[in-house]
Amino acid sequence: MALLELNRHPSAGELRWFGVLLAAFVALAGGFVYWRLEAPAAARMVWTAGGVLAAVYAAAPPLRRWVWLGWLYAAFPIGWTLSHLVLAATYYLLLTPIGLLLRLVHGDPLDRAPNRSAASYWTARRQVRDVRRYFRQF
Repeated sequence: MALLELNRHPSAGELRWFGVLLAAFVALAGGFVYWRLEAPAAARMVWTAGGVLAAVYAAAPPLRRWVWLGWLYAAFPIGWTLSHLVLAATYYLLLTPIGLLLRLVHGDPLDRAPNRSAASYWTARRQVRDVRRYFRQF
């Protein structure tokens, strides 16, 4: 299973939801440009482009999949980058300090340190007599 999967064959319901969400996204993006960036001309351009895109999307159902795929391929590099950054941040900012702390407090919990005086690294375990135990692994 991949970290990000591309749905190249969306259902009709997914395409309808995408059209609604695309129109809402363009409206919000235009609002952001208008109020936060204080650029009414740019906001009108965003709203106009979004309105044209929404009109084409609603009027021409055969083009819906192509708009979906265009958006999908445009957004994929952003999603790929962010997902890898989140995984790296989780690893280096959360798991690494936990591992270092455990190593400081408990030493070597897996007993991996080499022991030159040991004749063998074998750990004796009791023999399992009941074969039904193999079907209850956890």
